[in-house]
Amino acid sequence: MSSVIWSVFGFIVAIGVLVTFHEFGHYWVARRCGVKVLRFSVGFGRPLWRRNLANGTELVLAAIPLGGYVKMLDERESEDPIPDELRDQAFNRKSLAQRSATAAKEIKGLIGRSTERVEAGERLVQEAGGIIGEIVGSVQRVTQIVAEISSASAEQSSGIEQVNIAVGQIEEVTQQNAALVEEASAAAHAMADQADALRRAVAIFKMEGVAASA
Repeated sequence: MSSVIWSVFGFIVAIGVLVTFHEFGHYWVARRCGVKVLRFSVGFGRPLWRRNLANGTELVLAAIPLGGYVKMLDERESEDPIPDELRDQAFNRKSLAQRSATAAKEIKGLIGRSTERVEAGERLVQEAGGIIGEIVGSVQRVTQIVAEISSASAEQSSGIEQVNIAVGQIEEVTQQNAALVEEASAAAHAMADQADALRRAVAIFKMEGVAASA
C-alpha cells in the first residue's frame, strides 16, 4: 500500500513539474508575440498561492496540479471594455501568424499532455497489476496455510481418537485384571478352607492313634 501512495505522489509531482514548464512555454510565446498575459496558473481548483508580477500577470498555484492554463487578454472574452493602451496587447488584435504561433504552441502542449497522461496511466496500470498479483499470491499462501492447519487438525483428531481407544483398552484390561484378582482371592480363601479341613482331619487321625496305643 505504501508503494502505491509513493507512486501516486511521485506521479503528481512529475505532472506538476511538466505542467509548469509546458505552461511557461505558452507564457513565453505570448510575451514574445506582444500578447498580455492576465494569469499564469499551475493546477486547477482553489488557489493556494498568488502573486502579481510587475507586468500585470497574476501567478497562481492551485490545489490540483494536474494541469494548468495561461489566460491572455482577448477582447472577445472580456466583459469589461479594454483600455485603449492595452488593446494592442490583446490576442485578437495580433496578426494571424502570431495567433497561429500561440495556438500551435497550445495544440502541441495539449498533445504532449495527453501523451504524458496516457503513459503515466499505463505505468499506474502496470503497478496496480503487480500489486494485484502480490495480493493474489498472498491469498494463495493464506489458503495453503489454512489447508495445512486443517490437515494438522485432522491428524490431531485422529491421534486423539487413537489415544481414546488405547485408554479404553487399558480400562478393559484393568477390569479383567480386577476380575482375575477377585477370582484368585476367592481361590485362596477356598484353599485356606480346604487346608483347615485337612488339618482338622489329620488331627482326628492323630487323636485316634494315640488312644489306640494307650
